[in-house]
Amino acid sequence: MMILFLNVNNNVIELYSEEGVVRIPFRDAGQLHNYVEENDSILYITNAVQTAPAEVINMIKSMGIAVQEEDIPVDTGMKYLYSPEKGTIYINEFLKFEGEFDIKLIDEVMGQTIQSNQLLQQLIKNKKIQVIGEIKRRKVMMSYKSHQEGLLDKQRKIDAGLDSIIVSTSVEQAVEHGIVDTNHEAAPEINILGAGSSSDSGGMKTMSELMNNIEGS
Repeated sequence: MMILFLNVNNNVIELYSEEGVVRIPFRDAGQLHNYVEENDSILYITNAVQTAPAEVINMIKSMGIAVQEEDIPVDTGMKYLYSPEKGTIYINEFLKFEGEFDIKLIDEVMGQTIQSNQLLQQLIKNKKIQVIGEIKRRKVMMSYKSHQEGLLDKQRKIDAGLDSIIVSTSVEQAVEHGIVDTNHEAAPEINILGAGSSSDSGGMKTMSELMNNIEGS
């Protein structure tokens, strides 16, 4: 069974089925035949009833269907301050909101702060900071969990990329496969006590020569 809505605001037919939703402009209404079989019927919705999640859940319960109670948030009556902004909002030296997941309980002290701080009052009035309940707080915390999981997944990919460029073999295996160059015959011998190689006559070859040079200077 398909469900059809007439979206008169956008002049679009919205056809819902198990495969998803199809939107057809009114002027192309003839295309309906491309999505509906000849003997199929469409459920045309002409009236809608405003409701809330709690009312829908109660209606389902009244049908004798068991609903997972742990999925239903309990409204404790507690209120919170919440900023949907991703940046930091500075109120004063004791109060700031650091990102969209920073939620603060409105207790007695916070209530007094709201009453005495005009900036905070203005931000609440302009909805830059919102007063929310337990249900909204739960939604934000779910978003925070998804955000953290996304960061962890990104870090795992970075770590996997680093692991792929690190040689994870022993020194013996590295030498055997030519990863480490053990041919030192062509390397010049450096005289650490003077400039140039040890074969350079201008370099200091021994500590005694170095000391004699210092004493004679």
